[in-house]
Amino acid sequence: MAIPIPRDRTMLQEALMSEQKLPAGVGDIEQAGAICIRRMRTSRPEVLLVSSRRNGRWGLPKGHIEPNENSKTTAEREAFEEAGVLGSADAEPFGSFHYFKDRTEFVGTALNCKFVP
Repeated sequence: MAIPIPRDRTMLQEALMSEQKLPAGVGDIEQAGAICIRRMRTSRPEVLLVSSRRNGRWGLPKGHIEPNENSKTTAEREAFEEAGVLGSADAEPFGSFHYFKDRTEFVGTALNCKFVP
């Protein structure tokens, strides 16, 4: 059963999308992110979130895929750079993400990343 989306929210989303048009010639910027999960025997699994210095919002460690990297190495590097966490990312994507920032469109691959004890 689908949950109805309030009309106000739909109108807000449309307004935000209409303001965030891409300039001509700008394509997607590829990124990779890590969904870092810590599983302990004595507690529930924990998911790592990082906060943005720019706006204070919470999210996953993610960043640009460098020319010499693939999604797996980028996810592992970003988890370490943004949170100081060493982990091993799966080679196969867990999901994907898509967002706009500063009139630029970002698309990415999310990979499951296990913490290294």
